[in-house]
Amino acid sequence: MHLDILFKPVAALINRRINEQTPARDLAEKLEGSVLAIRVADTALSVYMSVINGQLVLTTDVETDPDVALSGSPLSLAALAGSDPQGVIRDGRVQMIGDAETGQDFQ
Repeated sequence: MHLDILFKPVAALINRRINEQTPARDLAEKLEGSVLAIRVADTALSVYMSVINGQLVLTTDVETDPDVALSGSPLSLAALAGSDPQGVIRDGRVQMIGDAETGQDFQ
C-alpha cells in the first residue's frame, strides 16, 4: 500500500477547514507553491506538505527541494502538535533547516 493513500483523509479534513475559514484561505494563498518536509530521524520516511491551488497536499514524494525541513524522532515530531512547538525546536528535539518563516506559516 502506498502511504499517500493514508494521507488523503487528513488532507481532506484540513482542506475543508481551509475552505471554511478566511484566515486559513489567506494563509494557504501565502504558502502557495511552498513545500515543508517532515523527516523521521534515522529512517528514510519523509512526508511533504505543499499548497497547490489553495489546497494542502500531503505526499511522500516531491520533485523539488523543500523550503523548510523538520527532522526528529517520532515522539519529538509529535510534540510539535503540543502547546509549545517553538520550544521543541529551540531545545533541539526537532531540527529545522530552511526558511523559518515558512515553517511557522505551515504550523
